[in-house]
Amino acid sequence: PQAVRAAHHGPEETGPRRFALIVVGLPGDEEHARLFQQTVQNWSDALTSIAGVSDERLFVAAGSQNAGGLTGATGEAVRDLILEVAAQVRTDDALWVFFLGHGSYDGQHTWLHLAGPDLNEGDWADLFAPISCREQVFWLTQSASGGFVRALSRPDRIVIAATAPTGEVNETRFPHVLQEVLESAGPETDTDGDGRLSVLEVFRATNAGVA
Repeated sequence: PQAVRAAHHGPEETGPRRFALIVVGLPGDEEHARLFQQTVQNWSDALTSIAGVSDERLFVAAGSQNAGGLTGATGEAVRDLILEVAAQVRTDDALWVFFLGHGSYDGQHTWLHLAGPDLNEGDWADLFAPISCREQVFWLTQSASGGFVRALSRPDRIVIAATAPTGEVNETRFPHVLQEVLESAGPETDTDGDGRLSVLEVFRATNAGVA
């Protein structure tokens, strides 16, 4: 199937419901197919065990899974899955979105490479426009991801990109360091000592790890 959910069991939710969506682009070769599969697994584990995302509210668009890893989602599958998420998310809920893959900039538009026709920054902005909830955080970890920030930005939405808006088109270390931060976050990551990890604290730890 082009769209699959990860099956994990996390802690019971309290307060607003938490959703997560992971979009996996075309891996390009078997090495990245295996790497992407492991990264998705680790992100999923962290989201369910640490962030309180229940298994039925964790959505993954990653294409098919086989011995070689993940094949990457199609644009059609991504559209269908975003519509499914939009139909479930309520105003007081929270949604975190993760992009994993390879991107490029052609001088006019920035693209995430998919299995089939790619989608550019404007296409993604249109797809996510119907979603309205109190907390929206986008983690854009692919190359050239900085070109998505302006299009995806809106009031009360946090958009984090692994690169500058233009010029940074090589593969990034960001998704793998982010995975390490989510897996091993301890008291040193909680810099304000309030007992909770904020988006800013996770970003700062990931940025430091990349550096």
